[in-house]
Amino acid sequence: MSHAAKTSPTTSAQEIEIKEQRAAGAQPEELIELLQVSHPRLHAANYTLHGNGRFISVYRKTLMRSAQRYWLDLSVLDPTPHLLTVVNKRWLYIALSLTLAAAGLLTASAMSPLPWHQQSWMPGTIMVLNAALVSFVLFIQRSRSLVRFHSRHGDAVMLELANNLPSKNEFRDFLRTLITHIQTANRTHAEKAHRRLGAELVEHRRLHEAGLLDRDAYDQAREKILRLHRQAQPAPKKPAQGSAAAGISVAEIPRGKGGIDLFGEKTATRGK
Repeated sequence: MSHAAKTSPTTSAQEIEIKEQRAAGAQPEELIELLQVSHPRLHAANYTLHGNGRFISVYRKTLMRSAQRYWLDLSVLDPTPHLLTVVNKRWLYIALSLTLAAAGLLTASAMSPLPWHQQSWMPGTIMVLNAALVSFVLFIQRSRSLVRFHSRHGDAVMLELANNLPSKNEFRDFLRTLITHIQTANRTHAEKAHRRLGAELVEHRRLHEAGLLDRDAYDQAREKILRLHRQAQPAPKKPAQGSAAAGISVAEIPRGKGGIDLFGEKTATRGK
């Protein structure tokens, strides 16, 4: 069964670059690829660095959700990874409680003189054991270890990877390469502050319109970026008085032949 991929309504700079390369008869170069598949969580993701390493393509698919495919400009990311461990305590406590209940029923069954198939509580014991198993599966599915990258100035989560998948060594190699390319993109595209902030705001809006960044995260990032943009604006210059406003002195004012100068006074003809 195929699922339609969800794409951004706007064209990213990476998509334009790839179209230009294909029009010229060249194939976009793939630098490194990371495939992450988690069977307990029913989750799959693919991350690919393309071209000059400034962009990364992301493909994600989870159960009961349509696939997501999008491009991300690495120059808007902060190179510092953030480790987030999510432990779903609710399902953990439920699973432990059901396991203890099942253990108590099994102990009573073992101490009973009746055979196990004649014990009236055995069907209940089997149901509790199944419920405990389902609870542990839900606990695993909803507990995650994530590595996140935030935007440089908006501090919004722009990129999220499952920690140590598919293996610890492969993930660490990809992570080091990704951090290196983020740092290179930040140095290469170190524009003026207001332009850099403007480009980052555009990237946030593009991801929000594509449904990849929720409204609250977008509004908070937008407010932070606009506040920094206002601070980056140069202070207005105070108007000077008199001839200083023009940046010249009285002696530098040109005088014509027998006319009236800029101050309304008669002038004499200059000698040769």
